[in-house]
Amino acid sequence: MIRPSRQGAPARSTAQRLAGGPTWSSVLRRWAWAGARHGPGVLLQVAPPAIGLVAALLQPSVRRRVRENHRLALGRRPWVVEARDVARTFVAFAHCLTEALAAGRAEAERATPRVVGWERLAAAAAGGRGVIVLTAHVGGWDAGSALLARDLGRPVLVVMRPEADAGARAVSDAARRRGGVRVLHGGGGPHEALALLASLRAGGIVALQLDRAPREVRTLPCELFGEPYAVPDGPFRLAALSGAPIALVLVRRIAAFDYEVDVRAVLRVERQAGRSERAAAASSVLRELEAFIRAHPTQWFDFG
Repeated sequence: MIRPSRQGAPARSTAQRLAGGPTWSSVLRRWAWAGARHGPGVLLQVAPPAIGLVAALLQPSVRRRVRENHRLALGRRPWVVEARDVARTFVAFAHCLTEALAAGRAEAERATPRVVGWERLAAAAAGGRGVIVLTAHVGGWDAGSALLARDLGRPVLVVMRPEADAGARAVSDAARRRGGVRVLHGGGGPHEALALLASLRAGGIVALQLDRAPREVRTLPCELFGEPYAVPDGPFRLAALSGAPIALVLVRRIAAFDYEVDVRAVLRVERQAGRSERAAAASSVLRELEAFIRAHPTQWFDFG
């Protein structure tokens, strides 16, 4: 089952956990980037399934986590079906990570995502207050940021917790910059809030992940699949302070460099909204996330 709260989770990325530690994370990330950016196209087709399956075999605790999450979303199913979907989840993650690192390749530049609800996002962006985009560790969320920067023609600032391994972080951040995305690594301090407000007031997009609330940030009490779930309060406070709308945007990988961008909801938080009102807004967003996960469980990369 899902842990009752993501608060207190160590600031390490999924890729770093699967890589086996901070030292190897940096080395393997650089190798992965070199293969993804400069390797032959066939390598991007055949390497991720092998890498994903090996990672699954080497990480029994993560396999259990994925299986438990699938059961939470879908209930118990035949063992062979559960095992198949666990393997598919690891493979899907490997594909998404590889294609995120491949920013700048011709295939990535030619990618034209299928968009559901684009008019909602475009209308929100036209309001002149910027847009707060919420996403989660599902599908090609990293590649989706680059698609937003390109197709909306607005600067995208992604807020992320810094990885423990600076070398691994530098590799991923460089790939994001090639995709037109700036990254702000921070811990929710006042200087970070000022930077986010400035970006929104300039009409930009600020992208934050809804899942995983670090120990030091304020959270809102919500539920995911009927289990207690702590959601960061920061995005909802930022929406109230800035007047910017919140859009839940989830990206599903369909095939190689082929993504569906799903604008699931657009909402606003009133300036005077109290904690209960912000929690209600967060809960409405989580209901949309639940629906997405139930429809695409093997693209839910919650590895604990």
